Amino acid sequence: MGVSFRYDFTLAGASPTIPGIAVIAGATFPTGRTPERASPPLASDATGLGMMQGKLGLALEQTYGQLLLNLTSSVVVSASRDLGGGHRAHEAPLLDVSAAAGYFDHQGDAVAFTAEYAAHFGSSLDGVAQPDSARGLLRLGVSAGRPAFDTWRVQGAIFADPPIPHVDFGQPLGLGLSFLLIRA
Repeated sequence: MGVSFRYDFTLAGASPTIPGIAVIAGATFPTGRTPERASPPLASDATGLGMMQGKLGLALEQTYGQLLLNLTSSVVVSASRDLGGGHRAHEAPLLDVSAAAGYFDHQGDAVAFTAEYAAHFGSSLDGVAQPDSARGLLRLGVSAGRPAFDTWRVQGAIFADPPIPHVDFGQPLGLGLSFLLIRA
């Protein structure tokens, strides 16, 4: 379970020189079943991380006509967690940086290109740093949306984690699609 907060100090497009500036914050609480408590192979019935996490970040956004630009960065810190048997694990901070460029028209059609990089600086077990536990992941994506009916919108996206040495490490790579039908 988590909570999140965003406060916009300035709004994108309100000034041609000052971008929209927002602070973001959040917390994740240790709910669900941890991987250590999961029973089937590969912890497929795990439903939580088993640790408290806090997030603080900054978002910069600006519009130029029908073009929207966004740059968001955040840091996630985690509390240690009990692994059982008297052992405790601690995740080092996670730095996440994302950028997006999108175009929208007056009929409601939109397309956006996104890039995100997440760098996790390693883990420790019982206070001892674990070698080769750092992780990094670059994700690139494109998404598009358009109005379907008066109160409905159709959106779709595709993303990929390109296997780039020294950029992507310690994480499974992926390719994904999403399709949304939104009523608003």
